[in-house]
Amino acid sequence: MSTIIVCAGHGGTDPGAIGITGILEKDANLHFGLLLGDALQRIDPALDIKYTRQDDSALTLKERVAIEHKLLPNLFVSVHCNSSPQPNQGSGFEIYYTTVRGCKIAGSVLAEVKKDFKIHGSGIFKENFYVLKYTKAVAILLELFFINNEEDCKILEDPVRATLLIQQIARGIMDSRDVWK
Repeated sequence: MSTIIVCAGHGGTDPGAIGITGILEKDANLHFGLLLGDALQRIDPALDIKYTRQDDSALTLKERVAIEHKLLPNLFVSVHCNSSPQPNQGSGFEIYYTTVRGCKIAGSVLAEVKKDFKIHGSGIFKENFYVLKYTKAVAILLELFFINNEEDCKILEDPVRATLLIQQIARGIMDSRDVWK
């Protein structure tokens, strides 16, 4: 059985970014993280989906990595919404990785997302974010559009488009299963 940890970024006293409509990134991350776990489970009911948080709890980066070390998943997926210094300055969907395997998964996810979303300013990037650098499993960090961009927020706040986005991410992850299995 394969295990995937979905890690919703921020939480508790750490709100993350504040969206253009007032939504807190921590709440959006939790919502989309739970949706992603459900979408993955629907594709493959045999998957063991674990979460670093399923409520508005605060976890340090070190605690998130400790959970991953304890559960030893096949894949670790960190879920965030992006933000730029000024509203409407940034736009797009980004995925971060640290390893070659992570890059392959990121490429698969981005290819799926681009099938249904016209995305500008998107891509996959190598970065040594804490949860990518210190997890033992292959890991990716998703930045689901810019929470402080009006057009990006329309995707994030539209239940139909947001659900499609999460389904595309789940398909991209599953299409790369040979990399993380």
